[in-house]
Amino acid sequence: MDQPALFSKCLSLVEGRESPESWWDWWNEYETEVEKLLNHGEFLKLKPRSHGFSWVPVLGSQKGAVAILEKNGITFEISNLYQERYLEEWARAY
Repeated sequence: MDQPALFSKCLSLVEGRESPESWWDWWNEYETEVEKLLNHGEFLKLKPRSHGFSWVPVLGSQKGAVAILEKNGITFEISNLYQERYLEEWARAY
């Protein structure tokens, strides 16, 4: 894992091309390497949180990815997919 690969994955996340499963799979494989590439705050913002809902960890990580891309001057178009899926999931639960 290098910075261009990390930026590419962040872009994929920000643009809504990740599922909860694909994001967790990637994170579990590369967490240690990602930690070496980012400062501690950036790492913690990108790190998915275990949660009772499937989409909350992806939504939270998306916000961290936005900050990383903005800091590095990478343009993107943010997707609302994760927010929408989280709201749908929440509505079904309650």
